[in-house]
Parts: sequence; C-alpha cells; structure tokens
Amino acid sequence: MVVDPPLRVWAAPAPPALVTDAGAALVAGYTVDGGHDVVFVAEWSPGRPPAPLRRIALAGNAPADRRTAPPSLLALGDRRIVLAHAEASGRLALREIRRGDPVGAGERTVTVGQGADLRFAPALARIGDHIAVAWTDGRATPMRLRLAILDAALAPSGPERDVTPVSMGAAAPSFVVGAVPPLLLFIDPRRGISPIHRLALGADGPVGESRVIVSTGVAPDRPVVAGALAGDRPLVAWSVIGRAATTAVGLARLDSAWTAYARPPEPLVPGTAYTPLSVSTVRLEQAHAVFATDQPTAATPTPSGAAIREAAVQIGVRVVAADGALRAPLTVAGPDGTARGAALASFGGRRVALSFRDGGGTYVSRLDCAP
Repeated sequence: MVVDPPLRVWAAPAPPALVTDAGAALVAGYTVDGGHDVVFVAEWSPGRPPAPLRRIALAGNAPADRRTAPPSLLALGDRRIVLAHAEASGRLALREIRRGDPVGAGERTVTVGQGADLRFAPALARIGDHIAVAWTDGRATPMRLRLAILDAALAPSGPERDVTPVSMGAAAPSFVVGAVPPLLLFIDPRRGISPIHRLALGADGPVGESRVIVSTGVAPDRPVVAGALAGDRPLVAWSVIGRAATTAVGLARLDSAWTAYARPPEPLVPGTAYTPLSVSTVRLEQAHAVFATDQPTAATPTPSGAAIREAAVQIGVRVVAADGALRAPLTVAGPDGTARGAALASFGGRRVALSFRDGGGTYVSRLDCAP
C-alpha cells in the first residue's frame, strides 16, 4: 500500500465523516465557534488543495465528552450529498448539499428524529430512490435504535421505527459496505456477552427480524461496528474490552449466508492500551476490503486504583481478502505523529480516500491499496 501525504482540510481536530462523489472526497465534522456547535464540510480532489464547502451553525453547545462521534455523509449522485447531523439537544437533521451550487441554493434541511446520542454517528444508506437513516437514542436505558426512511425529496416515507430487538438494547449503527439492498449492523452493548445484529432493509423498512451474527465480549463505553463485503463474504469488525480491561478490535469472517464463521475471529488490534478505538471499512476490487483502525503506539499499563490513561494512537490500515487473509499493515500518522478516528471511502478500483484527525486538525489523504 502507498499513502499520499495528508492534507489539512480543517484547522480543528474533529472525528471525520467521509464520502466520495465524482472523483472528489467530502469530509464533515463538528467544531465549536463562538460558544456554538458548528458542522463543517470540506471538499478535496486529488491534485488540488482542499477547500471549505459548507459551515453550518447549530443550536447549542454539547460538552466535548458527549460529542465524540462524527456526523454522516451519503452521496446521491449528480453532485448531491446528504449530511446527517445532531444538535446538542439530540435533534437529528438531514441536509441536502448540492456541490457547485451557491450556498443554500436548492438546499433542504429536515428534522428526522430526537434523542440522538452524540457518542454515536448516525448511519445513512440508499434504498433505491429512498434514504435510510439509523441512529442511537440514548434517552433511556438500555439505549434504543431508531430508523427512518425518506424519499428523494427528504420527505418521510412512513413512520419512524424503533428497531431494537425485544428485551435488548441497541447502539452504534452502521451499514455493510457493498450490500444491496442495505444491511444494518448494530450492537447490544452489555457488561457481559454483547451480541452484534444484522437487519435487512427494504424501501418499506425492515425485512424480517434482526439476527445475531457475532457474540462478542464486554462492550466499551463507545462501541463501534463496521462491516463490508469482500466478494460475497461478509467481514465484520468491532471494538471490545480485551484482556486486563484494555480495548481491542476484533475481526470476524462469515460465510456468504451470514450463518457461521468462515474462519475463527481474531484481533485486528490486540488489547494493549486503555483508550477508545475506532474502526472503518470500505470495499475494494477483486474481493477484498480495507479496514482502518486506531492503533495504540505503546502499551499503557495502569496500576491498580490509578486513573486510566489514554494511549497515543496512529492509524493502522489493512487489506483483508475474502478468504480472511490479512495483508501487511500500513501505519498512517498526521504531522504531530499521531492519528485517530479514521474514515474510509472508495475512489474506485484500488484507490481509497482516508480522513483522520491529529492534535492540529482534520486531514484527508489517498491510499493505493493493491490487493
């Protein structure tokens, strides 16, 4: 793998959302300006400098320890982008952005729902001409998973749904990259065995009941789940509390029916440090997928009774084949030597956009991921 030098798209470090559209990469994140939350969107095309696209002021100011997740982006084609963002109050909104048009021209913003937990990003997917948005509702214990379907004009197509399994909780939604129709993943985070579910969607909403595909261990406070198809083989990664209460990232390779492991699960990131870890994935050509994870640079042992110390991290990028074979990892860091919160999106073929943050800003780069 080869990585281009990272370019700063925003001066503030923010967990990024990322999507590609017509050869360009769009990066979105939250920052604070004048005591109010702001969501920014920047645009970058290889060979050109990054440029700001939108700066949207939001109501309220969420504490930094609550707003730990990015917004979400979805490309609709014809230079149309949908941005999902949450206000400090938990109001979740969708905004259509038309690249190349003057700011505000033809753009619509609609409220989708309430109660969005700012620790978890919303998830967006296309279902034909419709748009699905899923989010974690943190107003109750256990947390609930909400789903809304909208038409191309961002008008609701049916009622908002609670898709939380009976007698369970649900959080951290994401869509399987490359799955058509969409498949929604989420976790029931517990202090014991935490099941990861898969839910099929159609234009009218859920198709059948959700199904447990992976049973993992203790979920961290901010669990994350990411999945992609390598050919027709599902690959699923998730964060979990590992040995000695450290955080790890696991990887499961499932059979094409999603009913059994094709290979035993193994760690993408072993448990060596006390720090939240993120994971992102994208589908690659020739039955491969790419995973990017936070990767602690050193173990951080914590004496009994002492405060947990977060580790410095960089981004570890790995290509995974459909048979589960892991390629050699690539390490990516920003100008200050650290990087975290990676997001991936495909440029097509073997080229992939990568966004992350370090202590000095939010960055974008391009990877050449030869299988």
